[in-house]
Amino acid sequence: MANVSVEHKTPDFLKILLDTSFSDFLALKLIKFFYILGCIVFGIGALIAVWEYTESFLGRIAGVVILWPILFIVAVVIWRVWLELVAAIFRIAENTTEMAGDLNRRQTGPDTVVA
Repeated sequence: MANVSVEHKTPDFLKILLDTSFSDFLALKLIKFFYILGCIVFGIGALIAVWEYTESFLGRIAGVVILWPILFIVAVVIWRVWLELVAAIFRIAENTTEMAGDLNRRQTGPDTVVA
C-alpha cells in the first residue's frame, strides 16, 4: 500500500472574509478569539459585580476571594460549552460538504463532464 499524503490548505482570514461563495467558514477561525475575549469580559464583569454589590471592606475581600472565582468559572464553562456547540455545528457542515463532494466525484467519475 502506498502512503498518500493529503494536504488541506486553510485559506487566510481576508480571503475567507471576502469570499462571496461562503465555501469556507469564518466562525471556526474566530472561536479562539471569542473564547479569550469572553474570559476577559467575564473576569472584569465578575470583579465589578462583587466589588459594587458588597458594602464592607471585608465583604469585598471575601467576595473577591470566594465569590468572584465561582462566578468567573461558571460563566467561562457556559461560554466554552456554547462555543463548542457552535464549532461542532460548523464542523458538521464542513464534513457534510466534503462528503457530498466525494460522493459527487464517485458518481460522476473522473472522465464524466457535468453540465
